[in-house]
Amino acid sequence: MPRCEAPVEQRGEYATIVGMDTVIARSDLAKQTGTKIREFRTDRGLSQQQLADAIGIHRVSLAKIESGRVLADWITIVNVAQYLGVSTENLKNS
Repeated sequence: MPRCEAPVEQRGEYATIVGMDTVIARSDLAKQTGTKIREFRTDRGLSQQQLADAIGIHRVSLAKIESGRVLADWITIVNVAQYLGVSTENLKNS
């Protein structure tokens, strides 16, 4: 599905267009994705360090992603999904 950037006027931040009628603010998407990553990671009994090592990023970077302070890039989302055995869709759906 194509993605593009569009201003979200009431918040003054950029949003990701997910579908024809769905606009999600980047900060909301970051929080949703981070929460899902944390849930799947803890369900599998993994520490942040274990997951970070497995996907080749620093633990601090993973902590920022899980807290929603940073929106993970697509490669990181794909690597997390593959390692945890879930779809990328599962990581972004709340």
